[in-house]
Amino acid sequence: MRKVLFVFFLTLISCDRIPNDVLSALNSAGDNRNELQRVIDHYKSQKSQQKLKAAYFLISNMTTHYSLDTSGYISYLNILSTLDSIRLEENNDDTIRLKINKIWDNYQKVRGSINSNPLRYDLQHIKAEALINHIDRKFTAWKSNPYSKRVSFNTFCSYILPYRLNDRILPDDYFIYNNKLIIEKANRLYPASILETIDSILIKYSDIIYAADMLGHFPYLTTSSVMKSKRIECEDRVWFNYYLLSSAGFPVAIDFIPNWGNRNASHTWNTIVMGDQTFPFEPFYSTDRWEYRNIYNNQMEDGFVKWWGKFRLPKVFRVTYEKIENDIIKDDRVSAEDIPTLFRSDRVVDVSGEYFETADVKLTIEREIPDDTYYAYLCVQNREQWVPVQYGRIRGNQVLFRDMGKDIVYLPIFYRQGKEIPAGEPFYLSQNGKIKPITLDGKTQKMHISRRYPLNEKKALSNALLKGAVFSLANKADFSDEVICAKIDFAPEMKKYMLKNTHQENFRYVRFLYPKKAYLSEIKLLVSNKMSITDTIVLNSTTIDSKLASHADKSENEIIIDMGMVNKVLSFGFCGLNDIFAVMPDVEYELFYWKDRWVSLGKARSENSSLIYKSVPSGGLYYLDCSEKDAFKRMFTYKDGKQLFW
Repeated sequence: MRKVLFVFFLTLISCDRIPNDVLSALNSAGDNRNELQRVIDHYKSQKSQQKLKAAYFLISNMTTHYSLDTSGYISYLNILSTLDSIRLEENNDDTIRLKINKIWDNYQKVRGSINSNPLRYDLQHIKAEALINHIDRKFTAWKSNPYSKRVSFNTFCSYILPYRLNDRILPDDYFIYNNKLIIEKANRLYPASILETIDSILIKYSDIIYAADMLGHFPYLTTSSVMKSKRIECEDRVWFNYYLLSSAGFPVAIDFIPNWGNRNASHTWNTIVMGDQTFPFEPFYSTDRWEYRNIYNNQMEDGFVKWWGKFRLPKVFRVTYEKIENDIIKDDRVSAEDIPTLFRSDRVVDVSGEYFETADVKLTIEREIPDDTYYAYLCVQNREQWVPVQYGRIRGNQVLFRDMGKDIVYLPIFYRQGKEIPAGEPFYLSQNGKIKPITLDGKTQKMHISRRYPLNEKKALSNALLKGAVFSLANKADFSDEVICAKIDFAPEMKKYMLKNTHQENFRYVRFLYPKKAYLSEIKLLVSNKMSITDTIVLNSTTIDSKLASHADKSENEIIIDMGMVNKVLSFGFCGLNDIFAVMPDVEYELFYWKDRWVSLGKARSENSSLIYKSVPSGGLYYLDCSEKDAFKRMFTYKDGKQLFW
């Protein structure tokens, strides 16, 4: 009995003692220490051990979290009121975008960016009442939600409890008044699958859509401001979803890739975490939002979702509230300027293994290792840049990179004072985990280049549906005197075509008949009248999209054009689905190859749908730049006369 009482006594002492990491945070809180101490004392007096541990968790990990001084934020919100006013006047998104962006651009010139405002560290500013109310609400949500009331306390702390994940963001009261309704809905729908229930919640917010080109870089700092705009980017939507779902007790996370392995740019999305199961989903409401588990497995050759194509992920990281220091941060020998930005963060954790089968990559470093360099990094390509996605500790001349995504081309580097220094040749990590170096072989070759970005096979196959479509002309509006003048008797590729008119008489009306399942991005007429020869692009927003690189869905399979007067149509132009990444006539391009840097092989102007470069160093990596178009470009190798994109 004495032994049992002694153990019980130790347990009481340990429960009463404040952990060292919490004491350290309290000592850094300055004048706000008493507020945080009040939270601890409150739960001690209630004898609520779980809530006390939750308070310890929040306070100990609060040290580097912050918001912005938003004393002038109200003036930014006026822009959203202006957006509402414009919406009442206009119902076309293109017109709304032009008007609001002009106002927003002028505002930024006058006021500058709110991101330059002083930081307000949570440790010095969060008050006891706010933190106690937050903890109590999250416990109520956790225990009231039938889907999560059985998840572990650790899962609760990581994915439900945090009052913020993204710094700068200001949790406001918007979801405090809505979470009860969401929990009631969850209880009504239970035991339906958690995915079905979350769908029924998210559908209410399906009118919040992706719009990267409206109010660019607007500081959405609160959920209320998102509800006013409803036009945001992925980075804004994921934290909106986090506050929405976690407020109702759903364990939700934010996952991201620093850069795709076979595409340009990064990406961020949400994930439901239920024990050892994760359910990633598209942050914006869509019919294919739960396909991420299948699309992001590094196995699919073509995303089965319409037009998505193939995805390869080098790494997946999860944003955390708690501090998780990697080896580099803990290594006092390494200064901040010698660490890529991604690995300076102590708020991310590698979760790649939850998405795809990984492979460890062990390399022998054959380059000279700079002095005082202890780590190397693996990079993937983003346009002409290389983006670090993993680190490895250098041991002698060996380095090990753990848990890498496969079917991707990587480049090993050193990182010194913000500069990337190649540590070896690029290599391809195959699906079976084998390393295949990509090295110039000292020879030269002739290249026929047709694209600067990989072809989406689904789009290409769709264009074949245009085979059999016809152009006809008439002088009567009912087309009773119709004459068929040109026929698409081939399977079109992703580029523009001109068909010669076989009837050179004068006509007023043009009709294009094509299969209902086909898509168009452009119709063009080369017309000769008494005044001149006119190259006219005819666009109809209900049938053809205004951008050559996209298309508009439609139910009709005909386009009728009234030219307003009789004309002689010399030829008909058309373009089906198009991505504008094929080589186009009379456009200037520049070819580069990799030799410890991207080396130019000179500029060339295409005369048709391909470029010819002679005496190109063979065996390496290349990319084609296009100064007159957007920045889409991907590296490729060249084998048997074909470009192989990576």
